[in-house]
Amino acid sequence: MKIITKYFLTFCLMAFTLIQAKGQVSKLISKNTNGSEEYLYHHRKANFYEYATNTRPKRIRLINVKKIMVDGQKVQVVKFPGNKALYKLAATSFQLICTNPDGSRQTFLEETKYVCKGKYVTEYLYMEGYSSEFYYDTNRSMSKVKLKILGGYQHNPILKFPGGKDNYAQVMFMDNGNIECKRPDGSRQTFIKVK
Repeated sequence: MKIITKYFLTFCLMAFTLIQAKGQVSKLISKNTNGSEEYLYHHRKANFYEYATNTRPKRIRLINVKKIMVDGQKVQVVKFPGNKALYKLAATSFQLICTNPDGSRQTFLEETKYVCKGKYVTEYLYMEGYSSEFYYDTNRSMSKVKLKILGGYQHNPILKFPGGKDNYAQVMFMDNGNIECKRPDGSRQTFIKVK
C-alpha cells in the first residue's frame, strides 16, 4: 500500500509541475514577407526556447550557449542542435529581436490569446505585440482574420472586419487582463486571457 501511495504522490507532483510549467510559456511570432511564420516559444521558468514554423509545427528545442551583455541589455545566445551557427536573442516586454548569424535582424512579437466560449461557437481574439495588431478566429474557421484598427486609443481601439459594414467592436482592456468588446448593437462580450 505504501508503494502505491508513493507512486501516486509522485505522479501528482509531476502532473502539477507540468501544468505549472505549461503556463510559463510565451509564444512569439515573426511574419515573413513570403507569408510564412516563424515561432519562438520561451519557457520562462526553465529558461529555454523552442523554434517552429507554420509549415513545420514540430518544435525544436534550441541549445543555450551563453548569456552576454550588449549595450546594457541581456542577450541569450542560442543554436540549433547539430549546428554551430549562433543566434542572439534580446527580449523586451512584448517583442524579441533575433540577430541571425549573417547579421540580419528579425522581430518576434509576443502573441496574447483571448477566448470567449459561447453556446454554439468559441471565439478567439489574438493580439500581437502591444495593441498593434488584432486577429479573430473561431473553433469553426480554418484561419485567423486580421481586424482593421479604425481609431480609438491604444487601450481602447475600434476594430472592424475587412469588408464589413459596421465596426466589429470597441475593445476595452480590463484591469484583470481580460478584454471586453462593445458591439455596434450595444451588447458586450468578454474575452478571457489564456494564461
